[in-house]
Amino acid sequence: MTQDNPWVDRFDPEMSDAKLIARAKIDAVPLIGLGKEPKDVAMRHLRRGLDNVFVPTPQVCNVLRMLIGVAYGHALARYPSRMNFIRDAHREEIPLLSLAPICFSGLAGVGKTQLLLALTRIFPPDTQVTIAEHGTFPLVSYWYITIKAADTLATLLRQLPNCNTNNDRRGAAIRQLYLRGTCIILLDELQFLSQGAESNVSVAKLLMQLSTLGVPVVYCSNFSLLHRLMRRPQEECQRLLVEPFTLHPEVQDSEGWSCTLKEKLRVAPEFSDLDPQEISGLIYDYTFGINRSITFLLSIAYGISREANAKLVSTEHIKRAYVSVQYSTFRRDVEILIEQAITGTFPSDRRRMRQDLWCPLASRSFSIDVEKARKEAHEQKVANANTTAMLSPNAKDALRALGLTTAAANDGRPTRAAPRPSATRAALLQGAVDFENAFGKPDKGKEPR
Repeated sequence: MTQDNPWVDRFDPEMSDAKLIARAKIDAVPLIGLGKEPKDVAMRHLRRGLDNVFVPTPQVCNVLRMLIGVAYGHALARYPSRMNFIRDAHREEIPLLSLAPICFSGLAGVGKTQLLLALTRIFPPDTQVTIAEHGTFPLVSYWYITIKAADTLATLLRQLPNCNTNNDRRGAAIRQLYLRGTCIILLDELQFLSQGAESNVSVAKLLMQLSTLGVPVVYCSNFSLLHRLMRRPQEECQRLLVEPFTLHPEVQDSEGWSCTLKEKLRVAPEFSDLDPQEISGLIYDYTFGINRSITFLLSIAYGISREANAKLVSTEHIKRAYVSVQYSTFRRDVEILIEQAITGTFPSDRRRMRQDLWCPLASRSFSIDVEKARKEAHEQKVANANTTAMLSPNAKDALRALGLTTAAANDGRPTRAAPRPSATRAALLQGAVDFENAFGKPDKGKEPR
């Protein structure tokens, strides 16, 4: 750290993992007495409790450290000493640094907002610095902005002191941000400006305007907004998408995923019968590790358990929640994400192509490739489908009557049966091999059962 430089010394880029996690995390607060509330009220309380949990996984900690580094680096360049601060503060126009906005992308519900809020808990609280013969100045590390549909640069700048009635709001904002020692702007919910025919223009314009205030801007963007920004002119893309980074769902076999699931299950005593290790794969298959999907799946499962007059949520309730109408939007997204993770491309059915589920950038990743985590589940699904295809017509009819396939009977999810293979010589030989692998060779001299 520098000597007696409060603008720089307040940031700790070498903070220990234990200290970082302690500041960022939000532990589960068990909700006692949910069963005494009406079901719908209890489900809403449960969703809020699940949403509030925040587990700083290794991936999340990496992102937090990177953003701390952005603020720390800006403080080093912008506030090298008390003398420099006083000199620039008294200038008619405060000198600016050339800064490009930093794009922070990820799937909807993956935890981008929670991560930015965790960063605000890590940053030091507002304080002040006194300089002899010059007075006292505030030290405000960040400016957190939540975008609303009708926001413009003018409406945002009104949030800053002395920027409400000044004709030159931009100039006043530059001065205020400098005098307050603000070293990073966190811009959230930018998608609310992405409505209508002029959405791309509005978003790009606001980002370019904020980037001229002399403070690094980090903006959250879902994938659909990224697709739209990439259609902007080249000079804007080179400014707005120059160094993006992405927050991914946690990988199924990672410590981050297991810790996240374990902590969320602590939110309600009604989940006490669920073993996190035993249901880890099932919950991941049903949610793709997306925080918002986990919240809705578990809350719907709780509602189903209440309807069945069960005191505890069981695995069967979770399976029923997955196929429920309430979860249908999440289920459709999860199925597409799984297909994309395995194939590395858009879904083969172009009618299911969803730009909001596909990152268009070769962005810097803070997670492991999810393909390995999905491969085993995919192979099992294929094996189940092949088994279904080899059943007798009567067995298939019986399963159809129940609305199931073999895969559905195994894991509680409806799955399409594999198409009947063509009756070619190669197909028949392969079918014989598959049959022997599945059931073994028949004993000679015995009639097939």
